Parts: sequence; structure tokens; C-alpha cells
Amino acid sequence: MKRHPISRSAGSGFTLIELLVTISIVALLVVSAFGAFGFVMENARKTDARNTCMAVSNAVDQFQSEYHRLPEPTSYSKGSDTSSSTDAAENLVKILKGLDELQNPRRQDFLGDIKAAAFKDGKPAGGLVEEGEEMSLVDPWGGYYFARLDHDYDEKIENPNDKETSAGGSAELRKQIIVWTEGNPKKLKNGETPWQSGLAVSSWNEK
Repeated sequence: MKRHPISRSAGSGFTLIELLVTISIVALLVVSAFGAFGFVMENARKTDARNTCMAVSNAVDQFQSEYHRLPEPTSYSKGSDTSSSTDAAENLVKILKGLDELQNPRRQDFLGDIKAAAFKDGKPAGGLVEEGEEMSLVDPWGGYYFARLDHDYDEKIENPNDKETSAGGSAELRKQIIVWTEGNPKKLKNGETPWQSGLAVSSWNEK
């Protein structure tokens, strides 16, 4: 007797194995898509942070051109370089926005159109924060930007990049203002600084 192979009719569904293979492939594609999306978003945050670092640095340069001196945040000490930040307590953002009449009597807004911070779970990130008369500036991860100003006016500032200096790089930068952020704290590796982990973003390095 001649035997004929049994074929699945057009209306029959997937076998269990085919269904499991299909689900696995879809799951892999979804995971890959989320990974790529996260990478793109993190790069966008770094670009935003770098642009803000440059905006603060340029604002200080413009302030100096206008008043022939550098702004003096709360931690200012005459005759030595100042380590400051964009925390409201330092008053630097308020000075540059033209809201401190003692230091910026012409009330010029040197920072310009910087977006307001977005709030998630009550925490600000990525922009200006105004609380009454206080004003601060936070990075895309919710931290403050750091600034170092050349208040001894020797056109040299200590380089905060410990990865660079430990590798024999210059211990000083020939600038009057530098601005940086430590980046995403959730990605910081144990025992490393933000510079060593490649997380820090600055106004003077392209990467």
C-alpha cells in the first residue's frame, strides 16, 4: 500500500515548539530594543549636560566681560580659586540670571533661555529650579553642576579630572572658569570616581 505523508492543513495553528520559538525571538527583540533605547537616552542626557556646562561657562565669561571681574558665589575667597556649584546656597545661578542686584546691578541674564527642570517623584532633573527667591540648576540625573573659578586671576585652575592627572595629564587647566557634572550616580563603579568611570561631563572636554 502506498503511504502518503501527513501534511498540516492551512487552517491548523502553530505547534507548541513553534510558538515557544516565536515567543523567544520576540522577547529577544524587545530586550534589544529597550537596551538600544536606554543607550540613546543616556547619550541624550550627556549631550544636554555638556550643553549646560558650556552655557554656564559662557555665562561666566560674559559676566566677566561686562563687569571686568568674575562672579563671587557664597564660597568665594579673595585671592584664591573658588570651588562652587549650581546649588541655590552658592548663589551663582541667581547672579548669572540677573537676580542678584549687588553683583549684577544691570540685571543682565547671562544664562539665557535654560529650560525649567522636570520633576519626577518630587525630585527635579535637567534644568532650572526656582523656590521662592532661591534658584539652582540641576543636571539630567538630578545632581548639581560644579564650577571652579579663577579668583586669583592667574588664568590657571586645578584640573578635577583625576583619571587624566593620574595618567600624567596636566594638573592645571589654563582657564578662568570650568564647569562639570559627575553624571549618572547609578552607573558609578565601586571604588572609582565619576572621572574614572567615564561618567563625568565637562565644559572643556569633548568626551
